[in-house]
Amino acid sequence: MVPLIDIVFILLLFFILTKTVVADKQLSLDTSRAQPSLQQETVTVWLENDEGLLVIDGLFVESADQDELAWWIQNKGVNTNYIIDIQEDVSTQGLITLLDRMKQADASNVTIELDK
Repeated sequence: MVPLIDIVFILLLFFILTKTVVADKQLSLDTSRAQPSLQQETVTVWLENDEGLLVIDGLFVESADQDELAWWIQNKGVNTNYIIDIQEDVSTQGLITLLDRMKQADASNVTIELDK
């Protein structure tokens, strides 16, 4: 019995000494350079049909015309959040096509609104 107790204590000592101690890490934030966030405009984009007819701020925009969509997005600015809402009869391919065209027009903050 004594040799078994010796082996248990040796194993216990081995595991205690070989255990790596990890210090708690803290995240340090430099708040001296913090700037207030810019107010971002939120625009709801209604996708009416698969051909890319959009309603933006009450105006009809044809997303198939890449120049018209790009001009409109550039006028809204870089910090604009776009929320895409689609009609029930619009296919998934129509939505993906709109997302591709908006990316080509440099719209970066795009969200798809899901049914509630």
